[in-house]
Amino acid sequence: MKELYERYKCCVVQITVRTQVGDLATETGFHIGDGYIVTARHVVEGHSIESVARSNSSRNVAIKNIFYPSSSKIDLAVLETDFSLDHYLEKTTIIEDGKPKEKVDRIPLGSHLDDWIGDELVLSRVVAFGYPKIPLSKEYVLVAVQGEINAVIDKYSNPHPHFVISSIAKEGFFGGPVISEYDFLLVFCQSAIDG
Repeated sequence: MKELYERYKCCVVQITVRTQVGDLATETGFHIGDGYIVTARHVVEGHSIESVARSNSSRNVAIKNIFYPSSSKIDLAVLETDFSLDHYLEKTTIIEDGKPKEKVDRIPLGSHLDDWIGDELVLSRVVAFGYPKIPLSKEYVLVAVQGEINAVIDKYSNPHPHFVISSIAKEGFFGGPVISEYDFLLVFCQSAIDG
């Protein structure tokens, strides 16, 4: 799981929004390639986006467009941005066991489909990424949580299967990636109590 964290941590971004009542909220998104960042719809819809940035980067990502599915029941948003990891890919070398380590600039999407998901993944491990508020910390930092899939459910309010994972999604993790031990994006975090 540590290897998955090291591989994908640079692809995870902190999204700070101003809510309709004026409060600031921080959640998570992740890069899927070509500047596109995925997050949960409820993270950005109806809010003013204050910033989108990587850990340890002072550069704010510019948003060009936001896409939502036609059904409001699907808690998904795709941000078209100028996000790029070109500098990291070209100028950073990580040596492991005397050899340059492979770097990635995106989190690969899973190829699992709704029509075949049963309980095959139950008790397999996952790692979830997020930017939760940590008491007494002066800044938000990327947090990784290891868990396992406990069940696959069909919600009455949504036509797609949902994975119940042992590490419960909390504020700051919403919209962040959950990556399977088999090295693909399983889902992104959303609360079990959301619609």
